[in-house]
Amino acid sequence: MDVLVTGATGRLGGPLADRLMERGHRVRALTRDPEGAPADRLRRRGAHVVAGDLDDPPSLRRAAAGADAVFVLSTPHHGTGPAAEARQAITLADAAVAARAGYLVYASAAGARQARGLPMLDSKRRVEEHLATLPVPHAVIAPAYFMDNLDYPWNRAVLRAGQWPIPLPPDRAVQLIPAIDMARFAALVIEQPVAFAGQRIELASDEVTGPQAARILSGILRRWPRSSSGSPAPASTPTSSSSAPATPKSAGSPCGSGRPHMTGPTWREPKGARSVTSAPTLTCVS
Repeated sequence: MDVLVTGATGRLGGPLADRLMERGHRVRALTRDPEGAPADRLRRRGAHVVAGDLDDPPSLRRAAAGADAVFVLSTPHHGTGPAAEARQAITLADAAVAARAGYLVYASAAGARQARGLPMLDSKRRVEEHLATLPVPHAVIAPAYFMDNLDYPWNRAVLRAGQWPIPLPPDRAVQLIPAIDMARFAALVIEQPVAFAGQRIELASDEVTGPQAARILSGILRRWPRSSSGSPAPASTPTSSSSAPATPKSAGSPCGSGRPHMTGPTWREPKGARSVTSAPTLTCVS
């Protein structure tokens, strides 16, 4: 297949482009900066790097011309906001239809159909509703919260302070998925339009409460949290249900030279000595 991948230099589009090329497909990697280092890496891997801007319909039509499939991805981050996210995704979808692309696969978010009044989900629902009006087959993949978000700078600071950064009651679980799992499933959906066109699929690789997540992270970092009553948390470490390879270490992460990253049947165990708690029921061991 000949596939246009949006966001091909990013954390989701990049692994998707790699996966598609591994499986023998031709990848057109859409980027605003075709001369940048991330684009050069994709080029060396075998991708055909194409210049395009999500606010420039002619560039998108050129990039998508005759593609078998287009992976539609936009983001509210990096100063764009939810309104721009929806506008850009719709612009790309319309450009792909005008360029006679054969199939669209959109990266939405779990819960976008039901949510109201949440801008980051409302924008994705608007895109889904627009896709339903187009004369081209499409599929929607709607992942839960990305595990990779835990490595954002604002979450990293919370983890360094010994807290689990997702503010939910301690008995309420959160569903998570690593971007690599999402990318692998997206490749499957792109490869099989007959099987997936017309479907909307929500994805998660794991489900944990704050205390469970705190025990997992503390087990990796080799120090145990203590409950607010002063009694230690259980020393057994729950395993994750997701499946993907362990990740390399990176400097500046909450465990020093290691990077806690849930991408396998168990968490990778980097070197370090920190503990993480789930506020407000647990506190760190000093």
